[in-house]
Amino acid sequence: MNEDLKILKNIIRTGAVESVDLKSGTARVRFADKDNLLSSPLKVMKNSPMIVIEKEVDGESWDVTAEYATVERLKMPGMTFNKSDHDTVTLSKTIQYEKKNAIPDSSGCNYVGVIGEKTHKHTVKIYSWMPYIGQNVICVYLPIGNGDGFVIGGV
Repeated sequence: MNEDLKILKNIIRTGAVESVDLKSGTARVRFADKDNLLSSPLKVMKNSPMIVIEKEVDGESWDVTAEYATVERLKMPGMTFNKSDHDTVTLSKTIQYEKKNAIPDSSGCNYVGVIGEKTHKHTVKIYSWMPYIGQNVICVYLPIGNGDGFVIGGV
């Protein structure tokens, strides 16, 4: 029973990030309560933020297109797929610029109405969360002694 309790106490750990490998999606964590033990590279679990983007101009909403958590990510287990390093949300709106007061031109004619039309666009790129060096994180280890573990989020 004592061995089981020891294993359970090591399943969830907190520590400070020592290094991050963006390409492999891993981080090494130093555990102060374990004599400053440095972990092997731990896979960082996806920690997606909830992002709500709304844009309004004079009470009119902008058009929104989003490619976030798209269908390609929902393939059956075992299937491989390519994913970009970020998701994209694009906001766009075509705005007509008008002149309400008369604008005299060189011929003496006054002009009132649409001067021009411009399309405004804002792009938001959403990257998967990765911890930064020095950040405190929560790690979960498989209960098999000194087995593999995962970084599940920041503190």
